[in-house]
Amino acid sequence: MSNELKIDLEGISNQQKKLREAIETFAPYSTDFIKNTKDSLNGFNSDFISQIKETLDCMSDTKAPELVDDLNAYSELVEKAIEDFKKVDETYAKEAGRTCFKRVL
Repeated sequence: MSNELKIDLEGISNQQKKLREAIETFAPYSTDFIKNTKDSLNGFNSDFISQIKETLDCMSDTKAPELVDDLNAYSELVEKAIEDFKKVDETYAKEAGRTCFKRVL
């Protein structure tokens, strides 16, 4: 049995990029969506507009901004882990007299 630890850094990096893109896509909806939607309804003269605004008011206590903050913190930790893995790889590669190990650690 081998003592090698194999880590697919390229795969982790690709997933990290997808996470970052998802956070960037979702973030504006977490803080501005309700306000912008309510503002866009101003001037409408319909019986149900007040009900829509009331519904939006009830949604304004959303946990979405906290979720975005948590996702950003997680994403930053993943980025740090990727960098740490790269540093460890480079250190061991130098000690072994190589320029670098395989792409998959």
